[in-house]
Amino acid sequence: MWRFSYSITVWVGYVFFVFIPLVLFGYIAVPIALMCDAYYSVVDREKRAKGEHDIVWHFTWPFMSVYDNFEDGIANRTYFHHKNFWLQVIHWTCIRNPVNGLRTAPYLSCKVDPKKIEFVGTYGSSCELGLERVNESIKKYRNKTEPHWYFGWHGFYTCLFWQHKWNGGLKRLWIGWKIVPNDIYGVDHSRARGAKFSQQWRRM
Repeated sequence: MWRFSYSITVWVGYVFFVFIPLVLFGYIAVPIALMCDAYYSVVDREKRAKGEHDIVWHFTWPFMSVYDNFEDGIANRTYFHHKNFWLQVIHWTCIRNPVNGLRTAPYLSCKVDPKKIEFVGTYGSSCELGLERVNESIKKYRNKTEPHWYFGWHGFYTCLFWQHKWNGGLKRLWIGWKIVPNDIYGVDHSRARGAKFSQQWRRM
């Protein structure tokens, strides 16, 4: 209970003093970086092998790493494709995928160690798993069809996940660092280098 109490303060503080200021600054910094040609391109051979767009763009200025994406770069075309390069970068980097680089930022992101994952929730808790830490019900967390919840922590880093019925469907609230009970079996590729802070409240 004490973890949840301090978590609320930490979550609110992160949103208002880290996330929002950096997002707003991005609307200034990203266009300036584009005007200064502070970006470069590389060929991603893995994307080419998958038949995906294989040219990935990144910022050259070190402090702009907060607005970069180590996997998809600053102009990802997976979800939309603007003919204008600047518009593509601003849409992806400032609107669709803001401050994505925070997921690898020291202290501001959580480097997940499966042995340090703890949680309580609908399908059981880490305390109930015993030494083997194996329980088939744990794999049900984060399914997209059932209402459920969990509160997870990894040392100082915490999160609340609550999937609930809403207007004939399901809606999800997820706030805090992206810690998942299933991480006890290994961390997925998207969070291998760091679990970023999330604030989601959306329809499933």
